[in-house]
Amino acid sequence: MNTAFKQALFYGVGIAVSKAMSLLMLPIITQSLSVKEYGSLEMLLVFTVFSTIIVGFGLSGALVRFVAYAKDKEETDRIVGNVITLICLVSVVSLVVLQICAHGILHYLPSSVSMLDLRLIIITLSFDGLLGIPLTWLRLNDRAGMYLTMTLSKELIQVGLIFIFLSYEYGITGIVAAGAITSVLYSCILIYMQQSYIKPCVDPCLFKRLFLYGMPLVVSGIATFCVLGLDKWLLAKHAGVEDLAVYAIALKFMMITSLIIQPYLLWWYPKRFIVLETVSGKEQTAYYSAVGVGIGFLCAYTVTIFGPLIIDYFLPPAYSEAKQYIPYLVAIVVVKNASELMNVGCYVNEDNRIQMYIQLVCSVLAILLYLILIPIFGIYAALAVLFLTFSIRLLLFYFYSQRIVHINYPLRNIFVILFVTVIFAYFCLLIPQGWERLMFSAVSCFLLMNLYIKLKLLPNIFRLLNLRIIRYGYQ
Repeated sequence: MNTAFKQALFYGVGIAVSKAMSLLMLPIITQSLSVKEYGSLEMLLVFTVFSTIIVGFGLSGALVRFVAYAKDKEETDRIVGNVITLICLVSVVSLVVLQICAHGILHYLPSSVSMLDLRLIIITLSFDGLLGIPLTWLRLNDRAGMYLTMTLSKELIQVGLIFIFLSYEYGITGIVAAGAITSVLYSCILIYMQQSYIKPCVDPCLFKRLFLYGMPLVVSGIATFCVLGLDKWLLAKHAGVEDLAVYAIALKFMMITSLIIQPYLLWWYPKRFIVLETVSGKEQTAYYSAVGVGIGFLCAYTVTIFGPLIIDYFLPPAYSEAKQYIPYLVAIVVVKNASELMNVGCYVNEDNRIQMYIQLVCSVLAILLYLILIPIFGIYAALAVLFLTFSIRLLLFYFYSQRIVHINYPLRNIFVILFVTVIFAYFCLLIPQGWERLMFSAVSCFLLMNLYIKLKLLPNIFRLLNLRIIRYGYQ
């Protein structure tokens, strides 16, 4: 089997199983926790996302960028060694500082959270930042099998621990403890494995370059958090953790949509700079980016149709209101996915401040609108601000990326398939839930897939098999 296809298949299996486990655990968690407790758990996860951005230090993105332009294996090993050393230092310092500041942090969380739960979350996020580097290195080396083994075994152990802890009624503490245990365990395993062939290095000059490249990524990550995290914070404060819990359930389907898309992105992201440097790099980049956009449309359509059925049949009735928010959230995923596939020009240079500025503009806009609208309109204000912000982000990324590296994306085909997909989704949602909707969904998915392939917005398997990338000395 061709290497490129095998890598994509492994990533696909990993994400599919991970998604299935997330779906299976959602009914168990919502049945075990009250709506208020689920809202408090969501606040802890919001804090984790924000802190992991800082702890990660933008080093995963820096690793991909610097390795892509390394001249030989010796330089690659030196880069990886320095990245490992730097992320270990950052993770240890973050763990100590955040544990010391835990009492102050607890005071600012807008929901009732225990000190033990907060300390466990701090352990998780400190080691998650460390975990990202060896996983990124596995992807860069086309070791999808090992990547699959590590991520799936981690998920399985974490799910098993959550199930055991919830069965003994440990509630939120059991869930966050499971995350802390698996993060510490797998960070140590992966770092130990990588140490056997990549030695830690300390190069102050390279540290500075990594820092300068990573800092804009951190700022961009914080800016993105303001768009995708501040809404939850303000909803918890102004509408209460019960409304946050319902909103969070709807967001799970937004996350599921992103997870379904991820196998393709996990394969394409580490390769896109390398492909762009080839003779037909611009044409291939346009093709594979458009395929990613098409996959995003199809995944969003699938979740829009089947998401409400999952809520009705598997979740407590208290969360049924979440169904009405799913179409809006998956539309946001489509826009976000397109902006991340059509922004390659903003990342090709070592000075990547342009993407930081774009993220900052969007985050400032989102913050202002959140502060004004969420206290008045609640969840619908959050949805409107999200869609507007990501739409502006897409336009800015596309405009500035094209100025740096002009790529002829098949925009006409993209807009045609977007229009057809929206029409199909609209008519499908008009049909009452039951066998009629399921039949229409199956037929419409088949028709859409054929149209996507005809317009070259789904992978042509034979073309995918012909994409060959040599690890060093790309041709």
